[in-house]
Amino acid sequence: MNNVALVYLNSFAVLVLLLVLRNYRRKLKSICCEEKVFILFIFATLVMLVDEAAIENLWGVPGQAIRILLYILQTLDYCLAVAIPMLWLYYCLFRIFHISSIGWWLRCLVALPAMLYAFVVLVTLPGGGAFGISENNQNILGIAYVGSYVLGFMYIAAAAVIILAKRKTLNRGELIPYLLVPVIPVTLALIEIVFQSLTGLMWAATSLVILEIQMLVLNNRTNIDHLTSLNNRMALDTYTRRMMEECRGADKPLGLIMIDVDDFKQINDRYGHIEGDRALKATAEILRECFGGRYFIARYGGDEFAAVLKDCGRELMAQYLKKMEDERIRKNIEISKPYAIRLSIGAYIFRGSEIVNLHRLYMKVDELMYRDKNAKKKTAATVG
Repeated sequence: MNNVALVYLNSFAVLVLLLVLRNYRRKLKSICCEEKVFILFIFATLVMLVDEAAIENLWGVPGQAIRILLYILQTLDYCLAVAIPMLWLYYCLFRIFHISSIGWWLRCLVALPAMLYAFVVLVTLPGGGAFGISENNQNILGIAYVGSYVLGFMYIAAAAVIILAKRKTLNRGELIPYLLVPVIPVTLALIEIVFQSLTGLMWAATSLVILEIQMLVLNNRTNIDHLTSLNNRMALDTYTRRMMEECRGADKPLGLIMIDVDDFKQINDRYGHIEGDRALKATAEILRECFGGRYFIARYGGDEFAAVLKDCGRELMAQYLKKMEDERIRKNIEISKPYAIRLSIGAYIFRGSEIVNLHRLYMKVDELMYRDKNAKKKTAATVG
């Protein structure tokens, strides 16, 4: 790619990133940790685009001042080539694990390879080990070139492994985009390494990837419950209405489950609202282990949750209800709290002819859920 074309391409990519950054102005104090990392990811990519365009247009330009400038810009280029994939790994950790609860040791461990790489580049730079610049100001490759690609691929691979391993924690529709995020830049990087062609396209392609992530971030703000990271009531209503139309038209069954956390008010009153939030998060994790990645789950509101099971028969419903109880028992053992998470459940399979409107669906399953809750209270009173 010639230098003029690269300048135009990178200028367009920079404009895209500036438009993305515009969504975050005056919001830094209020946004979550993962979005702050995402902003750093955007900013680093933006700097890389400017840096790359400047470098490509300075190669071969004579002069000692240009030579010094090229050393500075090329060092920055190699360091950013590692820092950007590292920030993507950080973003995945924040998104999946809500890393604010993870110690500084892990954050430092993630940054350690990048810091060692930057140190080696700076130490070997005077001797030409990292890279060199010839007398006529042309690039001489060194260990920094190979190291940037190796470390960059390692960070991206680590992020992909984490996404696959914890895919149940992601909301419906997030898995494939997150896995595809590095595909275009990595593919272009491999082409650049092997064939020495398409030079300069990788970081411009990354800006389009960032735009895709931004769309997911905005979608999460609208459709995701901020406490449990499950889908919220608005997303549940939208999805259930779509499933109603599909199942009614094809005369297929639609399973709906409503879940209520028993004695949630007592948990709040006795142990505090922070512990109450933890109980809700634990319930969300139970549902993810049961339904995550396959069926739609949401926080209905307060201490109530819902799961929508498309093409669900009686046998399948029974399997999932048992699985939910098994996961509930396992989670109580895992969290080892002074209280036990107990759930009242209403489950019903609607046939096509029964699907009238959303309100009736919710009312039917809600009634079954409260029957389950009242039956438990009567049993407890009898035993007492």
